Amino acid sequence: MSGSLLLLMIGEYYNIVAFVTNFTIKPLIFVGLGMGSGIVIFSKIIDYLLKNYREVTLFFITGIVMISVLQIWINI
Repeated sequence: MSGSLLLLMIGEYYNIVAFVTNFTIKPLIFVGLGMGSGIVIFSKIIDYLLKNYREVTLFFITGIVMISVLQIWINI
């Protein structure tokens, strides 16, 4: 899932585009901090899962990739 799609789903895409277009720095700093902290937290969770539940985690990731490819292939 891309960041743009996620922003569209939560209804914030056009707000972020407006901030970038108008060079409004303060809201972009908060967005950047949120994105950065999200990446750090998510990577720590994935690291923990791979260290403690490697096989199950890899099967889960493989399943997500396979279903995504299947879903794209069906919709073409």
